[in-house]
Amino acid sequence: MANAVPQVPAGLFTIVTTTLDSLGFPPEQVLKSARMPPWHYLDAGEMVSGHDYYWVMDWLARYLGDEAFGARLSKHAPITSLGPLGAAIRESKSLYDAINSINQAYGRASDVAQFFMSEGPSETDWLCKQRIVLDFSTHQTTLASLQYMIDTVRLVAGPDWQPAKIYLAGGKLPGEGRLETLGDSEILYFQGVSGISLPKSLVPKKVPCGPLAPASAESGWADINTLPDSFVASLRSLLRSHIRAGVVRVASLADAVGMSQRTLQRRLGEEGSSFSAVLDDLRFELAAELIRDRDYPLMAIAHDLGYRDQAHFTRAFRRWTGMSPSEYRSHLQD
Repeated sequence: MANAVPQVPAGLFTIVTTTLDSLGFPPEQVLKSARMPPWHYLDAGEMVSGHDYYWVMDWLARYLGDEAFGARLSKHAPITSLGPLGAAIRESKSLYDAINSINQAYGRASDVAQFFMSEGPSETDWLCKQRIVLDFSTHQTTLASLQYMIDTVRLVAGPDWQPAKIYLAGGKLPGEGRLETLGDSEILYFQGVSGISLPKSLVPKKVPCGPLAPASAESGWADINTLPDSFVASLRSLLRSHIRAGVVRVASLADAVGMSQRTLQRRLGEEGSSFSAVLDDLRFELAAELIRDRDYPLMAIAHDLGYRDQAHFTRAFRRWTGMSPSEYRSHLQD
């Protein structure tokens, strides 16, 4: 996975827009100001750039003037409502099972961070190690992770529970003295990981699932079976989402993964590919999927795939299949 482009489910952006809406800020207007593609309109399980997610979280905190923005996500999108994560909690026999199930579910759905547990003589540490080091702050995603961890433990420990220790991968967070997430916990800096400690006595406690709201399939999270394990495969996954969001320029994709266009093309070349080859292959794949829907106008398909007009789409389709899109659609019905 080390060679793959870090990515997260598009559903994470749904959690962000839900929070913005609940706070009284119009999500479309705010994300447009951030020049962020409308990832939240994609299927929750489609993959988008982890670089984009980390960047927009801290951008939003600055834009809203809210140093605790990341910590507010869990209030408006509780972990018990997040698809497979919520289901994992509901099906767990104990807090220990719930934490392990969450760690596994997150690991299947994202490769930007690894959640794990470690045990000492009297405490258990629940930690998060980010796989990537970026050229901007990750304070807000750190706050979000910590708050979701604390909220999970509070399911068995009560709403006022606070960890004795909080671990931070780096130094102090902005506005640290005013952040409710940190409370009166002892803060340990430059730990290389972020996380919380909890007493071992809480680990075997049963999670009271009765009052929990059912996990929603529309909650902004989705179960994902496999993640791409190479640069080309991961970039292909991200470009698919870019096409579906109406963005097909190499410059936009390079920005999304935090690379220059030259570096992106070089990395693709090292694996025997190019941006134009990946884009062409994905356009054919998406066209073949969309064209099966007879109610989907061919002009709309051309537009959705980023072609200037239907004529350009038709020429490309003839090159792929030897048939026009209408001929191909008729052939499928034979």
